[in-house]
Amino acid sequence: MDSLNYIYRKVHFILGSDLVATQAQRKAQKRAHILDVADRLFRQEGVKAVKVTDIAKAAGVSQVTIFNYFGTKLNLAHEVVVKETVDGYEEYEQLLDDPTLSFEEKAREMIRRESQTARQLHPDFVAFLVDDYQGKHGNFDSVTAYNDGRDDFWQKFLKLGRAEGQIRPEVSDAAIMAFTTMLINYIQSRPAGEEYQQPVELSSGLSEIFFHGMLKN
Repeated sequence: MDSLNYIYRKVHFILGSDLVATQAQRKAQKRAHILDVADRLFRQEGVKAVKVTDIAKAAGVSQVTIFNYFGTKLNLAHEVVVKETVDGYEEYEQLLDDPTLSFEEKAREMIRRESQTARQLHPDFVAFLVDDYQGKHGNFDSVTAYNDGRDDFWQKFLKLGRAEGQIRPEVSDAAIMAFTTMLINYIQSRPAGEEYQQPVELSSGLSEIFFHGMLKN
């Protein structure tokens, strides 16, 4: 009998642990889905114009679910900015790992994607993003996400570029890394004004300066 009780408790523990894990996975998936939907809507229509009811309808969840996961629309939009930062690094990491492309092709593809992304951003979302990077929504999580991924990504980028002889030797790694720091400092120090109402021109211009300044012709 004792052995049977032991087996019963063991099976119950294992099944219970699996159930908890499955529930946690479902919650994580639903949370990620809501973030993806909110990201798409904010990009298209701006943060101000999008209501929680719009996000709930598009995501196929209730408003209560959104508030349970994120508390407020402001916090949801803030987490979207953090998500965009993290996703951006992951997307470009995959690009750098593509064995079918040369380094020059990878760099040009990064420029193309930056311009394409800028065209997709509603000016109001750009203004919100700038405010978020300036800490106006209560914390600097988005800046932390940018800084956490910056060194590893750009060091990998530079290593690949120098290995293929595509980065100008007179441009040091330190100078290039300093430029990436200047970009985030620029966003943090500037008001959300005219520059951010023209994200395509600004993003394209900065990409041209950055990439063509370091790459061999």
